[in-house]
Amino acid sequence: MKVLKPVLLFFWGLLALAAGGVLLCCVVNSSVRGAWQERIADLFVSDQFWVFGLIAGVLAVALAGLSLFLSVYARKTMSYAEVAMKDEYGNANGSIKVSLAAIDSVVKKVALQISGIKDVKTVIRSETAGVTVMLDVVLFPDCVIPETLALLQREVKAQLEFLVGLQVYQVKMAVANIAGPR
Repeated sequence: MKVLKPVLLFFWGLLALAAGGVLLCCVVNSSVRGAWQERIADLFVSDQFWVFGLIAGVLAVALAGLSLFLSVYARKTMSYAEVAMKDEYGNANGSIKVSLAAIDSVVKKVALQISGIKDVKTVIRSETAGVTVMLDVVLFPDCVIPETLALLQREVKAQLEFLVGLQVYQVKMAVANIAGPR
């Protein structure tokens, strides 16, 4: 998809450029026209104009359909965070990749185990300094917000570092809502 998108944009641009050129030729005064402009103008006056219109229309519909098809059925690429593996002496021993979806699952599981949290939505970003976790939480009304969020922040960081081996750069949180009673 990364390669095909610029190609489609190129052809859309070419089609727009051709249409603009044809319109320009139609507008230009006949005394200024050259031989090639008269041929294009003759195309619009002759019986063959419908063929030109049909070809341009079919091409436009085909490009639009292909663009729509590729945007709907495009394969989503999986994003990963990389964890450096070290032996017992601290020497580099390779690395493993953990998908952001797996990290998301761990974060949600940890968050929902904390008393006072009803729901959580997550955004995980892999950065050079480590993983940034952004949480939008829905809390129960009887919880103390600063204590609950401080515990959530500590637990998410600790569990990601322990279970996954990731370096956690930041855990950002926002209270999205306060839920009804339990």
